[in-house]
Amino acid sequence: ASLLHDDGSSAPSNNGGWMSSSGEYRQRATEALAEVDRKLALVESLAQRVSRDSPEKVAGPLLRLHGFELSESSESASQNNNSDVATLTATRDKADRLERQSQVLSTVAHRVETALQRGVTRMESATTRLSRVLELSANLKMILRLQFEARKLGSGLDLESISQGGVIDLRDLTRAAASVAVMEDLLSHPSLSPANEEGSIDVVEKLRPGAETVAKSVRQAAAGLMNELQSQSTSATVSSLSRLGATLQVYFHLGELPDASWRAVSSALATAEKASSHLFHPSAVKRMKESAQSEAMALAEVEAAKSKEGGKEDFKAKDSRQRKKQLDAIYERLYIRKLREKRTAAASKWATDVSDASSRVWNLHRVLAARNDPVTRKNFLEVVAESTIPKDFEGAEEALLQTQ
Repeated sequence: ASLLHDDGSSAPSNNGGWMSSSGEYRQRATEALAEVDRKLALVESLAQRVSRDSPEKVAGPLLRLHGFELSESSESASQNNNSDVATLTATRDKADRLERQSQVLSTVAHRVETALQRGVTRMESATTRLSRVLELSANLKMILRLQFEARKLGSGLDLESISQGGVIDLRDLTRAAASVAVMEDLLSHPSLSPANEEGSIDVVEKLRPGAETVAKSVRQAAAGLMNELQSQSTSATVSSLSRLGATLQVYFHLGELPDASWRAVSSALATAEKASSHLFHPSAVKRMKESAQSEAMALAEVEAAKSKEGGKEDFKAKDSRQRKKQLDAIYERLYIRKLREKRTAAASKWATDVSDASSRVWNLHRVLAARNDPVTRKNFLEVVAESTIPKDFEGAEEALLQTQ
């Protein structure tokens, strides 16, 4: 209307100008009507929303216009109902959204799990193959080491002398013991010694009998050397101590150093106990007295016969009772002398045997304390001390601990 009013108040002077201005006004009017339509649509949507959310605010003025009054309780009840309805609706919408989101997340998690499972399966397969390769590589290394040690035993070592107990080179025996220890360790490995024959390795099984034979020969040679060194006299020379050290080195390579040392100590202790039993046992004392009595009686008869044959007048003049008393006196004197000689000889033999046994143990302790393995630098005495003490010496250990 304003546009038409403006148009009528200012009429154009010519027809061309009026036509251009009328088109412009028509366009502006069309735009204004479109804007009005948009505002009306907005007002209508707002009215619908208000009527849906708060119907009492829309219907209340109309009801009051027609003479109806709304109480506050009804208004509050309607508000509560509307709020409850709105709350339930919102909760349901949220639940629907959460359900859809959970489904989406479940799908994504399933896809991720499937992808990870495929990766884990591939990785497990690759690690399994790698572990088999590593196991085969370790077995191959052990087989090559077995062959190397077998060649060492076959070249440069006089195995015949070792097995036959002849003249043994201690250096060869030590090298053989080191190789035997390595081969026994490798042959006892679970990978090279399967439980069934199907999983056995031909190369390893071919080397096993030879290694067992050489190990037996080395142990026999070492035992023979130890017995020979233990049976020597108390005067230990430098060469004997060196041989004892080499023998202990052989036992160290074989892993039997504590057992060999305790066997040597037990042997010395048995020697000392045997010597003590020969001296202090009641039967030995009885045999000693009987021997002294028999020898004294024989010597007394011989001396009495010599006195009788000598023609001594005092001996002939004596009666049989006096001669018997004289014979008893001679016998008693000779018996005491013979018994003293027997005791002196037995005590000397006992002292020699006990001294020999003590010297063997002392020399063994000296060599153990002074000897070290050239590879591991372990002291032999420390190796023996770390081992378990045999039951035969547990009482002695307790006695020593109590005295300390």
